[in-house]
Amino acid sequence: MSKAKRVFLILLVILVGTLFSACDQGKSDPQETEETVTKVVFSEKILGIAQMSPEDWMSDLMSTSEGNYENVYVNDAGTAVTLEITDTQKEYWMTSREKLLTDLKSQFAQLGTGYKIEYSDDYSHIDLYYNLELDAYEAIRYVMSTEVFCANLQLLSGVEHDQWKVSFNIYNSETGKLVTSGNSDTGLSYDASDWEASM
Repeated sequence: MSKAKRVFLILLVILVGTLFSACDQGKSDPQETEETVTKVVFSEKILGIAQMSPEDWMSDLMSTSEGNYENVYVNDAGTAVTLEITDTQKEYWMTSREKLLTDLKSQFAQLGTGYKIEYSDDYSHIDLYYNLELDAYEAIRYVMSTEVFCANLQLLSGVEHDQWKVSFNIYNSETGKLVTSGNSDTGLSYDASDWEASM
């Protein structure tokens, strides 16, 4: 065998070895790619605030998931819903729920001058500013919707299903004064005297 052929064969062996090595590096150990599956439990409390049955909540999760879940089911007692997701899927849920909350905030701001929704970074507290021009039932609907989205984001962030809580303050958008306060346990209530005091 000529020297040129030997050099060519050596180069060929090195090239093939390099290619196989690169292919092996592109593959990862199945155990390394296996993601942790987290169970997010939506309890009777959050479903009550959202005014949805477990079956409707489960259907809503499935229809808005874009396939980003491992499993979703109503628990044995029929009072809560469990969503099983990987870390990658959790990113989808966090992003989509944050967008819904941002959209709700924008929608609310368009209802009147000075109307706004603010919430803490950990989603445990919300402030809403509006006045008596907003129908009380409509106002409470916005409070509850914001509360539900914030509770969702707490649960997705790792807060246990029985530990989440959202507190809120309602302010008079015309004066900036506090009208009333509440939380997920006490609910929301106010009357004409509360508004008069905030004028």
